[in-house]
Amino acid sequence: MNDFNYYYHAVPGGILVEANGVTGQYGTFRISTTGEVSKVYDYFLLKVFPYQGLYGMHYAVDGTYATEIVTSTDGTNWTPYARANADAILNFKELEQGQLIAYWNAQLLYIPQFGPDSLTTVNLNVHEIGNNTITTVASLDSTLYVGTLSGLFYRDLAEALGDGQ
Repeated sequence: MNDFNYYYHAVPGGILVEANGVTGQYGTFRISTTGEVSKVYDYFLLKVFPYQGLYGMHYAVDGTYATEIVTSTDGTNWTPYARANADAILNFKELEQGQLIAYWNAQLLYIPQFGPDSLTTVNLNVHEIGNNTITTVASLDSTLYVGTLSGLFYRDLAEALGDGQ
């Protein structure tokens, strides 16, 4: 038995598998719909998310407390996109009206600007969440839903985004 951790992400024409473990291979692999397996990135992508393209995140390999963001059109070829000076790997979610939200632990952020030279964040003031760990975020019919370990919270999307929109 090996000590691998595997993470899976659906991408156009296949699936990405990230392998990270004590023994064996590391990196990101793509399995096509025909079953062909290829290594597409040397590092283990901790998060992969769609937002006007496809993005992946991994810790910087230069010994700094930074996060590398890479981009791809289909999960086959990954290129550097941006670098964030933070050691937290955020979860990202695109909402129904195209807004980008990030969350980590009990913190919820609106990302009005997401680019290689500028990553702007606005801390969303959602008091109801308190210190509850956020597990998922979604929107439907202009309502923001935030799932936590202690329950589901919801709020009008425009009200939740406030001045950040």
